[in-house]
Amino acid sequence: MAIDPNGGGNDDYVAQVWDITKAPYKLVNWYAQANTSGDYSTSRATQLFDIYKPKFVPIESNSIGFWAMEAFSKARSSANVIGVNTNQTSKRINTDRLVLLLEASQLSYPSDCPIVIQMKNFRQNNRGQRMAAQGFRDDFVMCAAIGLSVVDDKVSGADLYRDAL
Repeated sequence: MAIDPNGGGNDDYVAQVWDITKAPYKLVNWYAQANTSGDYSTSRATQLFDIYKPKFVPIESNSIGFWAMEAFSKARSSANVIGVNTNQTSKRINTDRLVLLLEASQLSYPSDCPIVIQMKNFRQNNRGQRMAAQGFRDDFVMCAAIGLSVVDDKVSGADLYRDAL
């Protein structure tokens, strides 16, 4: 399970449950909502936690993420919460992993999932920053990148490319 919290406004709070026990990794369920309080979204995320009982809960830890980590940890003390800092370097590493998994057909998700449209509109600008194209969001992409950051590191990029061929 992964969480990309929101800072209010139009930013989405996204919680995703991934089955990463074996490839292809499957998106099992999700919650995504903008314009709600952190407390409300945390309660929705804890409902997903209670249903699926994930082994890990990576949460974006920078900015508002620290509050979200603390709130989720208090709500579910049994959760193995892992802070994931999404600075530009880690964003590149984690989104590269996501792209490799996609290219190797190692991800499974419903066709109506918001990740499809967001991945199509995810860009790297001329300064090397990765983000949503103007007028789009990247919350679902970043939540997937955060969640899949705990996928077994034994699966290297070379292995993923070889498997994709």
